[in-house]
Amino acid sequence: MTGQMDIESRLAQIERRNRVLTGIITAVFLVLCSGLLVAWSQAKPTDEPLRVRSLIIEDAKGQPRILMGSPAPDRNAGGNPRTGIIINDATGAERFGLGLLERSDRVVMGFDAPRGKGDDRNRERITLVADENGGSYIRFMDRTTSIPGRLYLDDENRVWLEFVSVEEKEIVRKRIGFSGEEVIRAPR
Repeated sequence: MTGQMDIESRLAQIERRNRVLTGIITAVFLVLCSGLLVAWSQAKPTDEPLRVRSLIIEDAKGQPRILMGSPAPDRNAGGNPRTGIIINDATGAERFGLGLLERSDRVVMGFDAPRGKGDDRNRERITLVADENGGSYIRFMDRTTSIPGRLYLDDENRVWLEFVSVEEKEIVRKRIGFSGEEVIRAPR
């Protein structure tokens, strides 16, 4: 019986040591993990730039709201990729776009109306352009996608404000500039 009690007391002593060692190993592991986490979270910022081809910023619902890229996502119209930024509204519709068109070297900024506020085939209402020839214009589009007016710099560096009226048999353009007014009529 003494031998059995000896074995039981030794077994109890081993179990106590096992619990103590398990507790020490767990505590050491937690301290090491905490130290690594603190070191990682306090890493110094780098002077190196962040390099990505595109960046999509989503809202709280996971909807893409700001898209930036080179090329800009979903902006390879007519095989003319562009570098730019697109801002979408909460419904996912583009409301603002800024792009540098690769082939034409034209910078275009467009402001769009919400969906359902005119012809949805082209919701752009104001377009600002710096073109590849050094010219520029601001174009105003109506809800039917017609261009009733624009402000532009011509090839002779004159600024014109132009109003356009599409009539049954002709297109009438009235230009107002520093040198005066002109009315230009062309058959439709």
